[in-house]
Order: sequence, then C-alpha cells, then structure tokens
Amino acid sequence: MVGRPISEAGIVVGGFALEGPELGVRVSGSGGESLVASGPFAESNEFVGGSYVIDVADIDEAIARAKKSPAAKAGHIEIRPVADY
Repeated sequence: MVGRPISEAGIVVGGFALEGPELGVRVSGSGGESLVASGPFAESNEFVGGSYVIDVADIDEAIARAKKSPAAKAGHIEIRPVADY
C-alpha cells in the first residue's frame, strides 16, 4: 500500500546514507595520472545524500512513494530503474 512509509511497506531491497560532501574525495584521471582531491567541491551545488533500492510494480508507484518522502520537500529525489547488466 502506497500510504505506508517505505520502511514499513516491505518494498526496501537495500539502501544507504552518505556523509556530507565536505568529507568527499574525488579521484580523476588524465594522461595516465591519477589526481585525488578533497571535497567539498566549489563547482558542485548538489550532491547525492543516499540511496534506496525499492521493489515496486511500476514507475507510477515509485513516483507516489517519492512524493511522500521528506527528501522531496527539502530537495529532490531522482528515480531510476536498476540497470540490467
């Protein structure tokens, strides 16, 4: 049922929370060299705060669940299907 929080609905397959961007590290490569830089990164005004993997019937149910999340009111939620590879 869409009205219950996802933690009680039995649809959560997995998930995790992330620390803030100030604790992030970026690893990038160029010309065979690796560069490691500590965050936060000035050019970034958005960051991924965490993730849920849920098992729902379709995109409409995923959207309905996202609309009820506190994260949708304070920021935004991106919904993506899990890649099949």
